[in-house]
Amino acid sequence: MGPAAEILRGFDDSADKALDEMWGRLHHRFGTVDECQPAMRDLESRRQSESESLAEFQQVLWTLQREAWPDQSDEQRDPVLKRRFEKGVASAELRQSIIGILTFDRPRRKLVFSQPRWERRRRRRASGL
Repeated sequence: MGPAAEILRGFDDSADKALDEMWGRLHHRFGTVDECQPAMRDLESRRQSESESLAEFQQVLWTLQREAWPDQSDEQRDPVLKRRFEKGVASAELRQSIIGILTFDRPRRKLVFSQPRWERRRRRRASGL
């Protein structure tokens, strides 16, 4: 007898909510088919709350992303994390100003603001490089 059959041994299928109870027992024993799906949905819909700092928001995104795609490498995750951070920041002004200047510092596991390219070029010209 297999594990599913053991769970359903003595199951009363004449009850009004028999189907719900059966699915509940099976779900309790075996879990969901795709446990990453809720984390994927949460990551895609996550927005920074008013009481949440940027660091806290970034940490929540990091955690959700690791739950949603546990087998991906950091190089595969970085663009998704950056895009979700840019889209989810609460302040519209900040959102507009950070697009294109965020990079991911993997050793510290943090999103950091990089110097814009035009600013680097301007400084090189001023210094004669």
